[in-house]
Formats: sequence, C-alpha cells, structure tokens
Amino acid sequence: MKRLAKSALGWLSLLLGSGILVWCAYSLFLPNQHFRLRAIDIPGIGVPLAMIWIGWNWIRRGAIKSHQYSSELTVTVNLSNSDFGTRPERSSILGLKHRLEDRLKENQLGEIDGEEFGNGECTIFIQTNAPTEAERLIRNFFTAEATSLPYSISMSSEPRS
Repeated sequence: MKRLAKSALGWLSLLLGSGILVWCAYSLFLPNQHFRLRAIDIPGIGVPLAMIWIGWNWIRRGAIKSHQYSSELTVTVNLSNSDFGTRPERSSILGLKHRLEDRLKENQLGEIDGEEFGNGECTIFIQTNAPTEAERLIRNFFTAEATSLPYSISMSSEPRS
C-alpha cells in the first residue's frame, strides 16, 4: 500500500511539475496579460523542476523495488483483541519487526516492506529472493525472541505492488 501511494504521489508530482513548466514556457514565448515571466522569476522554475525530479525518482524506485524480489513472505501475528491489539502489544510487535528487519538485512535475505494492524492481527510483509532461507530465519528469530504471540507464515510467488 505504501509503495502504491508513493507511486501515485510520484505521478502527481511529475504531472504537476510538467504542467507548471509547460505553462511557464508557453508564457515566456507567448506573453499575455495574466502572466509574464520576468528574469526575477527564473529561479522559481526550480520548483517545477524539483517536482519533476522527485516524481520521477518516486516512480522509478517503486518500479525497481517491485521487480527486485521474486517472493513475498507474510507473517501474521495474532493480537489479543479483535481490533488493533493493545498499545504495549503494538509497540512490542513494532520493536520485533525492526529487529527482524535488521536480521534479514544482516543475512542479505530480503527486507520488510511494511506492516498492517487490524482485525485482531498484525501482518508483516517481507520481500525476498530466498523464501525458504528467509522463512527458516524468521522461525528461528521468533523462537530466539521467546515470543508467546501466535504467528503464521505464508508465501506468495509474486510480491505485492
């Protein structure tokens, strides 16, 4: 979801920046009474250029990241209530997620793409090219952390976009 939002905002930034730049170019060559580009306005062209650059980078990073990994592991942790769990529970799971992310990076097995809380569960999305090794590491990690939270791991052959 985060990648989709960033891609959408990237496209919006790219289109707005391009539109502003085209409007400025049009007004430069065909001045009208509503807008005239003066020499003092030239530094202002940096804003649409920056918007185009940021938009392009956000779009490209999303595309590169989505093709970087071949599989996705989903770790689902059951929470104590049917909504979002308790505050200490969420805090504990987020700390657990950050330690797991460090362990995955240390072993070069993938990265965590995000987490979602709701419906009495926390779902952690892990992108990887070595799903079997990553799953083994996750199971060992949960055992070593001595967490009493019930969890399950599922695998998808294609990462979510």
